[in-house]
Amino acid sequence: MINIKQISILFLLVFSIIAPLACSGPADPEQETIKPLNSIPTIEKPLVSDTSSDLLERIELLENQVKASQQIQNRNRLQADNNNLSDDQRLHTSTDNHNPSADQTPHTSTDKNNPSYDQSLQPDEKYQSNLESYSKPSGEITILNHSSYSTEDIHEWVSYAESKMASRKSNILAWIYPVGDMIRPEQEIEGMPFIKHEVMLKNSEIDILMDDIESWLRDDECMGHREENEHLKDELDRFRAWFEQGADASTQAALCEETRIIAMGITENMREHEPLFNFQDFLIHEFYHAFQQDLAMPGQCERKTRQPGSNTLWFVEGAANYFSQTVVAEIQGSDYPFRSAWDRMLEIAWEVHNMENVTEIDGGPVDKTGAIALRLLIEKGLLTESEIMDGSLFHNCARELVYDRNSPEIQHVKQSWHLIEHTKDGFHLKAEAYIP
Repeated sequence: MINIKQISILFLLVFSIIAPLACSGPADPEQETIKPLNSIPTIEKPLVSDTSSDLLERIELLENQVKASQQIQNRNRLQADNNNLSDDQRLHTSTDNHNPSADQTPHTSTDKNNPSYDQSLQPDEKYQSNLESYSKPSGEITILNHSSYSTEDIHEWVSYAESKMASRKSNILAWIYPVGDMIRPEQEIEGMPFIKHEVMLKNSEIDILMDDIESWLRDDECMGHREENEHLKDELDRFRAWFEQGADASTQAALCEETRIIAMGITENMREHEPLFNFQDFLIHEFYHAFQQDLAMPGQCERKTRQPGSNTLWFVEGAANYFSQTVVAEIQGSDYPFRSAWDRMLEIAWEVHNMENVTEIDGGPVDKTGAIALRLLIEKGLLTESEIMDGSLFHNCARELVYDRNSPEIQHVKQSWHLIEHTKDGFHLKAEAYIP
């Protein structure tokens, strides 16, 4: 394992090479100062030999390896501490799905694979505790809010969701705007599954939004590259059309692998008549997609994603639903109106099956059906809830490269998601859902 001693040796070797170079030439007594022992002399680039440059690069590499090693050790130590706890010391919260009309409740159960939950905290206390201990990751988030919802609240909810991620890479630009009544007869936005509504934004507001979006994208390392100019122009034209046609947008898109945009067109019904947790669910669902790191992963992942029977759609959407419902229940805390988040997820899936007669996992709202299938994988020990909740399930395309879509286990959960019963105690998966 790389350690500090190795770095120190390399440092001394570099210093022995570059010190004579730094000291060569006539000395100026007026400028001479005594440097502390732990400072590295600044040397102009032309005076450094190729050998010393290589050694400096090696030192930087070793430092990065040490940091990575320490992170792994800390993570392993936390996991070991968690494994030493008894089952009743591990508290976990589970919730609802991505449905603008869906509600949520904190669900409490034991989870050996989720060390981030503290049994001493209630959901609303957990929410405040996580926010206070949250440290900002590397990826930047910019939110352009033109809706009636509080910008401060939106940032707080997004930060709470982000704080659960094991790591974050993408830079994210999100815009939230209002739309009016639906245009009748119903008309789709060309090329997108959005419906036209009355435009609520003034032309001047649309221009301001477009200027902000274009500025952000031109500053982006990927989209701002001159080779992407035509791509950028096409995207800007598309976004303007959404504003000018009152699109009820609900999308996250990967413009580049680490450049994500989120567009949310808020209908009057959601603004005026639906409970706040529906908007929170919508918001966090879309941001979870932006946190999923491998959605634009090229190569084998992309090829398998495009094949018939791919796992991608129900994994990606189901996990976003599972996460958003869980997080919203925690944010709502004691105000959450349902029996539990998991009970609410089951209720919605039960309605999809019984009222819409859907049995195929991709035959209806796949975020609702997919969440139940993922929970079955958790119950069978084939997946951990923490992999969904910290986003690590979407770091290396496990949905296609680890979970074989043709395996009996995957086929079973896809066919069993709708095996739900409604009793006086709520909603439950039937026994046959767990067999084999």
